[in-house]
Amino acid sequence: MFLKGPFKVTVPNLQSLTKPFFITTPIFYVNAAPHLGHLYSLVLCDSIARFQKLYRTDRPVFSSTGTDEHGLKVQTVAQELNKHPLDLCNTNSQRFRDLAVLANTPYSHFIRTTDHQHATAVKNFWNQLKEKNYIEFQHHEGWYSTSDETFYPESALQWIVDEATGKKTLVSVETGKQVQWSSEMNYHFKLTSLQSRLIELYEQEPSFVQPSIYHSQILTELKSGLQDLSISRPRSRLSWGIPVPKDDSQTIYVWLDALVNYLTVTGYPWISSDHVNGGWPADVHIIGKDIIRFHCIYWPAFLMAAGLPLPKQILVHSHWTMNKMKMSKSLGNVVNPFTLIQNYGEEIVKYYLLKQGRLTSDSNFDIQGLEKDYEHDLRRNFGVLTSRIQSKKLYVTEETQKEWPSLFQREKYQEFVNHLSQLPDACAACVHQGQVFNLIENIQNTLRSITKLLQESEPWNLDSNSSTRTDILMLTAHTLRICAILFQSIMPKKSEELLDQLGVAKESRSFHDAKDTFIATQFNLGKKQKNHLFQKRH
Repeated sequence: MFLKGPFKVTVPNLQSLTKPFFITTPIFYVNAAPHLGHLYSLVLCDSIARFQKLYRTDRPVFSSTGTDEHGLKVQTVAQELNKHPLDLCNTNSQRFRDLAVLANTPYSHFIRTTDHQHATAVKNFWNQLKEKNYIEFQHHEGWYSTSDETFYPESALQWIVDEATGKKTLVSVETGKQVQWSSEMNYHFKLTSLQSRLIELYEQEPSFVQPSIYHSQILTELKSGLQDLSISRPRSRLSWGIPVPKDDSQTIYVWLDALVNYLTVTGYPWISSDHVNGGWPADVHIIGKDIIRFHCIYWPAFLMAAGLPLPKQILVHSHWTMNKMKMSKSLGNVVNPFTLIQNYGEEIVKYYLLKQGRLTSDSNFDIQGLEKDYEHDLRRNFGVLTSRIQSKKLYVTEETQKEWPSLFQREKYQEFVNHLSQLPDACAACVHQGQVFNLIENIQNTLRSITKLLQESEPWNLDSNSSTRTDILMLTAHTLRICAILFQSIMPKKSEELLDQLGVAKESRSFHDAKDTFIATQFNLGKKQKNHLFQKRH
């Protein structure tokens, strides 16, 4: 049996932890409808947050999501629709909130960058940078992407040719969005002055950005050199945003505005050590690979300049494609996350996304694959196995169950018992690295192995007093118990239903209980209940 690890998990000193575990999704831009990538960020964040609640029951867990509502794209779309920008934001922000509710991905904070509290936080942050002499007003010119709302150095650009027309267009290498030359007066952040500190951060903290491929990518970019960053736009061109303090002729750069959201939700600007109670610094920022530069270079630089603690880890995930191509309305390969959940139920969708989603390579959405995972992994591995051990033919008395741990001396099961004892830590190691798909693989491998043991021993053909029969049934029940406890971070409702059917007490469903391989538990063996486990929504 193969467990995805490593198994070693460092458990912090319980007495030293006063700060909640704080995890964030990126805030989603409101110029377009929610898509599958947004749903994946929500689901991944929710799964890690739920696992942390299992892992450390004595530590609060905070999670935040929300919407990024300022900038030229919102202003332009609102003008095209003949709407006030705030009306557009109100409508579209609600759609992201609705998606989080529909997907059962609860959050502690839902922030909108149009909130008054956030504007106050952004202005305070700006003033901190200004007071520390990291901001200056100067002429700026360069290649600007309206779509990405950022200037790019020439090293980050490439020419592409339209095969149909032969027209050449200069675009961002990272996003593929077109750029145009722009020249204007605005405020600049002295990013170059922090280059050496950023390099030192990446060299001393090799897990700051995960997976490591992105960490190495950023370090290479830092060593190749930085340019000072334009952090405002003339209000004559961009009025939909937060004005620069004491200069109403300029609007704060949308990305500086957006990144401060992670501070706003913790109660910034803080009094004394309030940032600890609010959860800062973040334990994990979850982001898509298209916004790496903003989170992995600009954000730590801003925080360094302001003299604030840095997030502990930035977890990057890749994108979702369909038919091996980027999802696009023009190609007709866009997946509507609302329709998907309504057709299959949020837990089956979440399971599929978490199992198939990857961090370093794009994941291809396939509805047949979703159906297959549901049938093979959920109905067969979990559902059928549960039904088998609750068969009336396999009744085990309560007295036998109480005596069973002392009777379990069979060497032929020792390899599996060892595997089972390592499973929780192996799963924890996967989650701590953001590799939830490996947690799922570990659990499914375990279920397949116990199913094989069950089939080979055929307890239904053994005498009811057989010790072998009792051993295999109790081992199977404990395997299901442990897997269901760990699976609460993936499919909380179905896991709760399974644990209820097994008769596991609600106070015995933590990570600690999963590590206790043969905890005293009175299972409902041979007491089959009406089984609605893993039923698809039609």
